[in-house]
Amino acid sequence: MKQILLAFAVILGLTLYSCGGYSVDDIKAETQVSIVDSISENFDISPNNIEVTSYTLIQETNSVYTGVMETEYDGYTQTWDIKVTWDHNSDEYIYVWELLSEN
Repeated sequence: MKQILLAFAVILGLTLYSCGGYSVDDIKAETQVSIVDSISENFDISPNNIEVTSYTLIQETNSVYTGVMETEYDGYTQTWDIKVTWDHNSDEYIYVWELLSEN
């Protein structure tokens, strides 16, 4: 029984260490504004006119997260493919987005 508890503690410790203390929700909150700003710059529109209606991310690897962001702008709904890479050394995020659809 003691070995099972020790193994569980080691696995839990490694899991917490690999997460670096940031949850997916933390990463979403930290990247959402920057992604919207980037989209607005590329399409030459005000970021204040873009409403994020949905933003989901899932962790693919220790430092890569992928997901979808849905926005509304000027009566249209846009769906964006999002990829966020977290650099553990610099504690910075690199993100890439691509327009998937617009209705």
